[in-house]
Amino acid sequence: MVEKCANPACSQPYIFRQGRLYFCPVRSVYGSTPSTSHGVEHYWLCGSCSKTFTFLRRAGAGVVITPRSLGSAEGRLSPEIQVSGTA
Repeated sequence: MVEKCANPACSQPYIFRQGRLYFCPVRSVYGSTPSTSHGVEHYWLCGSCSKTFTFLRRAGAGVVITPRSLGSAEGRLSPEIQVSGTA
């Protein structure tokens, strides 16, 4: 169950139908869905944070929050924030 915004700098509690809810498939070390899980992790950004941030899956880092400007025309990479999911 998602309880609050995934941005560690934000303490906004989860509000149904506000912000953006993301679903990411869970994969085991061997690439299959773990049998003890329904196979999905949930992440939520509040309305304010979802205007600035989005989620990316990074090999070796899992799911990270990154500014929406990650793919900017200048080609600069913005800092990423590690998040912990809840299923």
